[in-house]
Amino acid sequence: MRKTYAYNGIIIGFLIGLYFGVKTRKLVVGIVVGLLVSVAAFVIIKVIENAVNKGADKLTDKAQEALQKRKEQKAIENGSVQPQAPAQPLTQFPGRSEGEAAPQQRVCPNCGQPADAEDVFCKSCGGKIDG
Repeated sequence: MRKTYAYNGIIIGFLIGLYFGVKTRKLVVGIVVGLLVSVAAFVIIKVIENAVNKGADKLTDKAQEALQKRKEQKAIENGSVQPQAPAQPLTQFPGRSEGEAAPQQRVCPNCGQPADAEDVFCKSCGGKIDG
């Protein structure tokens, strides 16, 4: 939570209202002016604070991003971290060019049913699947 100075607008409005009340010698004029200036000053100060805070937040985010990039660059330069290679497309298997055929599906030598790569025993007949 950030500190706000908008409540100072109420004090400013009170002082200006007091001034106008004394100058005009009318209590009602002083009260009305004081209320109007208090509300206006509060709103104006709050709007200015919000604009400044948004700008400060954006600036802080940019500075943190730049710092993080710089840390990553230094780590790469020092050799403590290797740069990451871009991910391969999902349509291609690692270690295989696009023209190569997909690996053959495994089958049970006993019953001929398809088997997953991690299966040790056939799900259909229970026979051992050779690796």
